[in-house]
Amino acid sequence: MLLATSPLCATQAFAWGANALALQFHLEAEAQSLERWYVGHVVELGLAGVSITSLREQAARHGRALRERAQQVLTQWLDDRQL
Repeated sequence: MLLATSPLCATQAFAWGANALALQFHLEAEAQSLERWYVGHVVELGLAGVSITSLREQAARHGRALRERAQQVLTQWLDDRQL
């Protein structure tokens, strides 16, 4: 079952059967992890015209709410499976 899509990726998230969840994004990403990604992908981000400064600002602004939402999503998924 398709769960998420975007203009750049037709299949961002899907469920396979009752117990498999596939995500083409990092729901669990936090500021420390993101900072390592920025450094590790500085060339690719620059070539794509992506501002690392803007990414850092967005992470600071939305990080806490996104972390809480990620925990809710994963907890709910597991609870629904009754594992």
